[in-house]
Amino acid sequence: MRSFRSYLGLGVVAVLFLVFVVFARSGMDVLQDIRAGSRGARLRTLELENALLRDEAVRLRVGASAPRMVRDLPYVVVDVYAQYPFHDTRTLVIDFGSDDGAEEGMPVLGSGDVLVGKIVSVRRHQSEVITVYDPRWATSVQVGYEEVRAVLRGGFRPRLELVPKGAVIAINDVVINTLTDLPYGTLLGTVRSVEAGDDDLLPEAYVRPAFRLDEVREVLVITEFP
Repeated sequence: MRSFRSYLGLGVVAVLFLVFVVFARSGMDVLQDIRAGSRGARLRTLELENALLRDEAVRLRVGASAPRMVRDLPYVVVDVYAQYPFHDTRTLVIDFGSDDGAEEGMPVLGSGDVLVGKIVSVRRHQSEVITVYDPRWATSVQVGYEEVRAVLRGGFRPRLELVPKGAVIAINDVVINTLTDLPYGTLLGTVRSVEAGDDDLLPEAYVRPAFRLDEVREVLVITEFP
């Protein structure tokens, strides 16, 4: 009887040990997932910070002076309405309408001189903002240290059009606005990928916008421009 009880006790201990190992591994997996998510968020933050630094370097190189809104241009800070799963994510709706002084064409910026878009439709208490994610978006831009001139065409995957043959464009080159209707030198994004053109085709490049629509909570609307 004692021998049976001893074996039974050993069996219980073994089972408890296996349960402990399983739960410990599960806990480690969860912890690793949390750490991986945190690293991913930090990486995205660092990528944006690097893009902003490259943008500033380009502006210094070409002599472009992006507006310093606090010092130079009148603006208001407004909230962005929540984006629902079935909402048209190509545009933003902001809490700023005609009763507040909103007008079509007003530039809309995020932090760090990031160009979010411009107002295209105004109601009494709300306005719609077109962004670079919209296929209707088209602006003249300057790319990288080589000051390549092109047109940025919006969409789910914004791309550069009318890139000159032989132009030197590299991944992570900054893309800044040069359209006169919007603040000069503001950051639109960075080059995501480049495909060199042959003798008959122009280079093709896709752009990573400097912001994500689902992360925009508030924006700055420039109320007097140009």
